[in-house]
Amino acid sequence: MPENLREIWEKALETIKTELGNDQSFNIWFKPIRAISLKDGVVKLEVPNNFAKTWLLDKHMPLIYSSLGDSFGPELKIEIEAAGPGD
Repeated sequence: MPENLREIWEKALETIKTELGNDQSFNIWFKPIRAISLKDGVVKLEVPNNFAKTWLLDKHMPLIYSSLGDSFGPELKIEIEAAGPGD
């Protein structure tokens, strides 16, 4: 992962943690996310399993988009991949 993507994702996580206002939820759902690539305006995030992927897609995509939007702008696209199955 490019160093600047790592830094941008760390900054986004700080924003998410502040906005969420709940350390337990942050540690469960957001702390394990890894930013794995940035190509052609698409940020790929990796989560531990399909359950986490579905949960984030259903519940927290606006928060993820807003936290990364400051760095990438409104044209940003985000893809979430599961590292393992885990339904």
